[in-house]
Amino acid sequence: MSQESILANRVGGTVAVIIGLGAISEAVRLYPLSPSPLAGDHTMIGFTGLGLLVIGLFFILSSQTPRFKVDYPSGKLRYLILAVVGALFMYRYLIPVLGYLISTFITLFILLKIMGQFHWLHSLLGGAIFTFVVYLIFVLWLGYSFPAGIIGI
Repeated sequence: MSQESILANRVGGTVAVIIGLGAISEAVRLYPLSPSPLAGDHTMIGFTGLGLLVIGLFFILSSQTPRFKVDYPSGKLRYLILAVVGALFMYRYLIPVLGYLISTFITLFILLKIMGQFHWLHSLLGGAIFTFVVYLIFVLWLGYSFPAGIIGI
């Protein structure tokens, strides 16, 4: 794949317009459930979508769009990026099976090992501490329930 010049403002503006249109459509969908025109679940989503739409159109239509060369990752960096994305996809599919606690611990261990390049013992300890603290805050203190998975933990 050859290195190409891209227009960063136009790409970012297009992404902002797409997300803004999605947010506006969600606000329109939620509008009938609101008690008044400016109070309800749709208000923040609608204003955020409108802001993204305006900013995105500004970036798309601005005449001075700087060009820059993109250096695509290669070698070890490419492997690390793909491994992180793979770990996050794995996390998404592990939660229903193993539950929140085990899948979060496994994923954090992998991410700390890959991204932080810590010793495996430090990665295990970091994953365990983070999972435990999040469990304390959300389950024990705030009373949320996390997916238990087929194991029931």
